[in-house]
Amino acid sequence: MPDNLTLRAHQELSQMEYSQRVFVTLKDGLAQGKSVTLPVVSESMSPLLRAGDTIIIKGIDSQARLSRFEIAVFVSGDALCCHRVIFRLHNLQGLMYVTKPDKSLDCDEPFSSSDLIGKVAGIKKGKIFLMLEIFPWRQLNQFLGCIHLLLFELKSIFKRCPRKKIAC
Repeated sequence: MPDNLTLRAHQELSQMEYSQRVFVTLKDGLAQGKSVTLPVVSESMSPLLRAGDTIIIKGIDSQARLSRFEIAVFVSGDALCCHRVIFRLHNLQGLMYVTKPDKSLDCDEPFSSSDLIGKVAGIKKGKIFLMLEIFPWRQLNQFLGCIHLLLFELKSIFKRCPRKKIAC
C-alpha cells in the first residue's frame, strides 16, 4: 500500500505529466515485444472500432514505419488516439504521420514518429477476434482504408470546385 508521501506526489503531478509517464511506460513495454490490450472509448473509428471493443496494440521497431492504412496508436495531448495512417511525410523534424479517423472526412494534424506508441494488431469484438495482420482481416482493413482515402480526396476536390448558383 503506498504511503501518504507517495500519494501526495502523485496528486501533485498534472494530468499531462501523469499521462506522459504512462505513455513512456507503455511504449517501453511494447518495445520489449509485449502486446497491450486497451478498451476503445470513442466512435471515431467506427464501424471498424466501436466503443466497448478491445484493441490489441503491438509495438513498432524504431527502424520500421507504419504502412498506409494501418491503424496507428499515438499520443495526442494527454490522451492516446488510434486513427488510420493516410500519409507519411519527411521534414526537418523527421518522419511524420498524417492520420484520419474513419468517421470523419478531415485528417488529424501530423504527428512525429516519436509520438507513435504502436499499431492496432487486433480487435476483440465480444467473442470475435479480428487479427489485422492475417488474411482476410488485413485485406478488409486495407479496403476500408482505401474507401476512407477516396472519401477524403473527393471532399478535397469538391472544396476546390466553385459551385454556381442556378436561378430558377
